[in-house]
Amino acid sequence: MARPRRAGELGPRTVGRLSLYRRVLAGLHARNVPSVFSRDLAEMAGVSPSLVRQDLMGIHYRGNSQLGYEVDSLDQAIGQKLGDQEGQNVVLLGVGHLGRSILQYFQRNHPRLSLVAALEIDTDEIGQRLLGVPVMHLAELEEIAHRQDVRVAILAVPDREAQRMADRLVSAGVRSILNFTGVRLHIPEGTYVENTDIGLALERVAFYGGRRQPVGS
Repeated sequence: MARPRRAGELGPRTVGRLSLYRRVLAGLHARNVPSVFSRDLAEMAGVSPSLVRQDLMGIHYRGNSQLGYEVDSLDQAIGQKLGDQEGQNVVLLGVGHLGRSILQYFQRNHPRLSLVAALEIDTDEIGQRLLGVPVMHLAELEEIAHRQDVRVAILAVPDREAQRMADRLVSAGVRSILNFTGVRLHIPEGTYVENTDIGLALERVAFYGGRRQPVGS
């Protein structure tokens, strides 16, 4: 059973939308756009204008009825609410094809999180750097997690290893796991898991791609 949220605590969906708004705002800032209306922010984020206004009221941010939301000010307000993610250390478990794609994402996008190590059991890259990230043996997981104060992990190991690796991560102090395996993890209360099952996603798009009728009809 899900833990009830305390007053003022953000739920996972709200956090996801706020992060999405920040991504949109970053694009607007890069184009020197000074302000944006809720309807335009909603269209770019793929949500409704009322949901945008609800989310921003939830972080106590209000725009101007004539000018909309100031891009830089709103970005700062969301950043303050989400907390300082800059420099949070992350470990990646698994450097197979999926793990390498995740490494490439970090290299291209330079997210606020810092990927400090990629861990694997049997690869020629152990002891070397892969796309700028040191590759280390999984036996070093606990030592790395404590030394680097790792609170976030990405799980891209074979399904058969998923629960055992998750147990080790929790024991090492990791509080949040991005799970790319097909296993629904059993984790203690207080640890957050974001499941990203690529197999299920492919089945969904294949289902709708094979339909003759439009989606929703």
